[in-house]
Amino acid sequence: MSEQNSKSTPPLPRKKPSVWWYLSGFIALFLAWFFYQLFGPSPAIIVSKETTYITTPLRPDGLPDYEKYVLDLMREGVTSENNAAVSLVEAMGLTDLSAEELALVCQEIGVPQAATKALSLTSLYGSENRGRIAQWMHQKTRDDDAVTNGGTTGSENSAIDSDSLATGRSNEDRAIYGIIEQAESRSWTTKDLPPLATWLVSNSDSLDLLVQACDRPKYYLPPPEMLDNQSESIAVALVSVQLARDVARSLSARTMWHLGENRPAEAWLNLRAIHRMSRLLAQQPTLVGRLIAIAISGIADKLTITLVTHGNPTPELLTAIKQELESLSHGALIRDSLEAERIFMLNSVMLARSAGPSQLLRFTLSDTTNPAIDALDIISFDSNIVLRSCNRWVDRAETAAKLTTRGERITAYSQIVRDLETAAEYASRRSLWITGALNRSGRSSLLAANIAHLMLGSVLASQPAEDRAIRSRSMVRAAVEVSLVRATHGEYPASLANLASDAAELVPVDENGRPFLYKRLEEGFLLYSVGENGSDDGGSNESAGVLEGHSRDLMNQEAAEALLSKIPPGADDHSIRIPGPKFKLP
Repeated sequence: MSEQNSKSTPPLPRKKPSVWWYLSGFIALFLAWFFYQLFGPSPAIIVSKETTYITTPLRPDGLPDYEKYVLDLMREGVTSENNAAVSLVEAMGLTDLSAEELALVCQEIGVPQAATKALSLTSLYGSENRGRIAQWMHQKTRDDDAVTNGGTTGSENSAIDSDSLATGRSNEDRAIYGIIEQAESRSWTTKDLPPLATWLVSNSDSLDLLVQACDRPKYYLPPPEMLDNQSESIAVALVSVQLARDVARSLSARTMWHLGENRPAEAWLNLRAIHRMSRLLAQQPTLVGRLIAIAISGIADKLTITLVTHGNPTPELLTAIKQELESLSHGALIRDSLEAERIFMLNSVMLARSAGPSQLLRFTLSDTTNPAIDALDIISFDSNIVLRSCNRWVDRAETAAKLTTRGERITAYSQIVRDLETAAEYASRRSLWITGALNRSGRSSLLAANIAHLMLGSVLASQPAEDRAIRSRSMVRAAVEVSLVRATHGEYPASLANLASDAAELVPVDENGRPFLYKRLEEGFLLYSVGENGSDDGGSNESAGVLEGHSRDLMNQEAAEALLSKIPPGADDHSIRIPGPKFKLP
């Protein structure tokens, strides 16, 4: 009976899940996916040409060792015998480095650490030399007071304030710096500046070694931060830049001293070393090193103009100068910097992966104080997308750098810069970063746009520096050619077309391929290049404060104001006027 009843009882109907159950499950899955793609682990980096660019050498974790890659670029072809840095370090030392850092650098380039103290060049701007100049200034003041006051000297208040000299806070110290700076750019004699002449004589062995070092073909002086194996970041070789700058300053003062003492051949020997130092520094793979090399070359160019027009050089010396200038080249600033700058950019992406992108983004986003930017450091990004995007930008720049004519390159660079600015402006919109929370690929692309704009944009923006270097080099060569004509025939040529056939085959041209303009003056000449406005402004430049080659920077305030009122509005010519101003103590 019970069995029959159980068979006759129908089963209970199964309850269907409600819509809310499905919705809750969907929301849970969505939230799990959302938080996973937002805060979960970032995708593994793919080592390939399209992403990391280099596939060797690799670190123990299997990722590219960009630090070693850059060091290998800098080491290429370098030996202790051909490396100018070896002798430069021996002559000048590296006083800004700690003992541990100095040991690393000396071991890397093959210099016995004891050798860095053997010659011990005292710094041109060091406290010892500044103190010597200060004593001379005060003695000169007392002597002048004695003459003016009928034999009585100045008061005790004229005693040297050594503390203010050390801190560089006094008017006196500023005057001392002014004297040294003028001694680096104007010819002077021992009688003019006896304390500086004393410095040159006492450091003659070290200075001779600097000159000899610059004849070596290589320059490798790595930053100690890249030798300690404690960091994944690539340091800019500031130690090599600082050393090169100190070499240029020291030899500039020596060049102008020899010139003032009527020793043009000795002046050129030191000046040639400055030219070569700039070319050695230009071997640095980084943009910073090459820009400083251009700056040093600009200093050497100005000193060369002073030498060939004030030093009464012989035709033989001018011919040697001409040949030397023709043999030296910086290369192409942007084109030759792109390889290292690509590596810097990709290495920055790798560092942002481990440390967070907030620091990089604060350089590019307008709302840099927004604390929400720090939250990006805990958000997941796809570094492969960022790396590919950055590589594509550099690939485009490299293609532009290979264009045949300068005009084509400038046009292509300008378009890339505009596109970078557009991409970065678009990527800085807060609304896009909010929506990017839902899309790892999207926010990775936004990050790439900002990084590329920050790092590649600065490289392409250096084009004016490259143009100035090309123009300056060409103008100096033209001035040497003109001076050679004078030394050979007794007067400057009437025009550039009248240059002797053995001095020039063609009329010199600027970076745009336009012939330089030239005017023979009663005592010299005016050589200039038409600026970007394409108009002949007579060698004047409004922004630089130059009227027909006369610069306001070399005048007193009253004369400078009178000059500025005469400059044509919008004038942008680039000029050299000979003769230049004579040495005058500040």
